[in-house]
Amino acid sequence: MNQAGRAIAPALAAGNTVVVKPSEFTSITLLQLAKLAVENAGLPKGVFSVVTGTGKEAGEPLVQHPLVRKVVFTGSVRAGREIGKIAADRILPLTLELGGKSPNIVFEDADIDKAVTGSLFAFTVNSGQVCLAGTRCLVHASIFDTFAERLAAATKAVKLSKDGAAGLGPMTTRAQYEQVQRYYGVAKEEGATALAGGDVPETDGGWYVNPTVYVDVKPDMRIAREEIFGPVVVLIPFNDEAEAIAMANDTEYGLAAGLWTKDLARAHRVSAAIEAGQVYVNEYPSGGIETPFGGFKQSGYGREKGVEALHHYTQTKTTIVRL
Repeated sequence: MNQAGRAIAPALAAGNTVVVKPSEFTSITLLQLAKLAVENAGLPKGVFSVVTGTGKEAGEPLVQHPLVRKVVFTGSVRAGREIGKIAADRILPLTLELGGKSPNIVFEDADIDKAVTGSLFAFTVNSGQVCLAGTRCLVHASIFDTFAERLAAATKAVKLSKDGAAGLGPMTTRAQYEQVQRYYGVAKEEGATALAGGDVPETDGGWYVNPTVYVDVKPDMRIAREEIFGPVVVLIPFNDEAEAIAMANDTEYGLAAGLWTKDLARAHRVSAAIEAGQVYVNEYPSGGIETPFGGFKQSGYGREKGVEALHHYTQTKTTIVRL
């Protein structure tokens, strides 16, 4: 609902009608939202419509439809590219919010207690099924061992929860459940060490995986470069600010980043140097509906949320009259 709402709301506010194609795994939520919009909020019929189905059956024809004049998509880079090809043929404006492998930098002067708590949340919220999850944790070498030990302990203490409200919920689909397990195997093959997790818990049912912390990770390893979309974080040490920035930017993605420091000048300096659409300082994530959201590089383009989002649903016209 949040994902769709931040695209639907500015589109309607700017005077457009919208047609939403939700994921085939979560269609009921959007159908209920559309029903509420019409029956309870008084939106005229046909202003907010929902089309269900798979990407191939419903999504592709929708992007190709001649009456569609703007497309907003949140999802994988692969699907984003496919939509981009159709949009290019139609000269259709796009907003794409795609994947991420976001860096979360912990400097030597950080408040360790807050950094551990925030970094845990950064990769376990929604069981890691968040495009902006802080899954590459870059830690200053002088505090690396202490931080790794404490983050691992905090990770082991995370409880499982059927609804995700009081702990770690399950993966949304069997495919995602199996993908996380495949990356556990990749980590072993690459020589990474699991300080916590790296396996599947014994449960009475549900697609649960254990939250996982890896060390002995090199920046070129697959688990450090590919989006896993599960509660898995890699810890990598750095020696100075310049190296931290270089490592943070050494990715095809650029959706989000975090950094932990008591030095405000460093916070501004590093935030400016990181190639990401949003940077969180001493909190992960942060911001609200007022703050524009979007990516750099393969994480997409365009912005959702904030006043800036309205500009993506309007077109500027110039009328010049000689009297």
